[in-house]
Amino acid sequence: MKRKTKAQVPKLKLELHKDLHPYVDLTTGILDHPLISIRNLSNEPNVQEINRLYTELAARRNHCLAEVRVRPLNYIALHQKHYRLFAFYQIRHLISDAQYWRMLEYVWTISEYLFQNKNDWLLLLSATRRYRGLMMQRADRKFFAGLPDELTIFRGYREGQDRHGLSWTLSQAQATRFANRNATGETGKPIVLVGRCAKVDVFCYTNGREEDEIIIDPAKITDIREVGGINQAPLADSGH
Repeated sequence: MKRKTKAQVPKLKLELHKDLHPYVDLTTGILDHPLISIRNLSNEPNVQEINRLYTELAARRNHCLAEVRVRPLNYIALHQKHYRLFAFYQIRHLISDAQYWRMLEYVWTISEYLFQNKNDWLLLLSATRRYRGLMMQRADRKFFAGLPDELTIFRGYREGQDRHGLSWTLSQAQATRFANRNATGETGKPIVLVGRCAKVDVFCYTNGREEDEIIIDPAKITDIREVGGINQAPLADSGH
């Protein structure tokens, strides 16, 4: 079969299901819909198959939405990973308080590049719904309850990235690993910050990824400073 070219992408777009049209980038040929992604339409020979798959997924989404009060995870997980926060936002008013926090924890855990949706995360994390503690696993709730009222927390990042992110850690060693992650000659220098916060201001503690993660509004953190010499001996980790 003859290979399609990027010049043919506009024609291919018109052949796609109308719901997919707004999600086609004519420059790159990428289709990025909440339910389906094609990295290069010019390499995809079967538009009818794309439409069939989308129609099937859309029907499944509608079925999951009808049952969302009972099985919210099915609806959220049907979406592509980078659209799952959007999916959660869509159903937040349809689910119970307990489900709200459990599902938000799930979406947080599987999400990447949190800075891209920082304001959305702040809005959702600041909700005044009951049972906030359910955003933590039982072992994490027990550990968090034993921490002091004032915490020392750390954040590792690279120069040019978001200094005031939502994700911090109780472990300086973990922050250092984050600062050094994906280091190349083209990235900024690794930086580790240390700050103080009140435990009552923490949205959530989670160790689900073994990161001793503290989720917090950075506006609530005080005495923020850079740890001098990123490879220096760790300060005493708070709560350990």
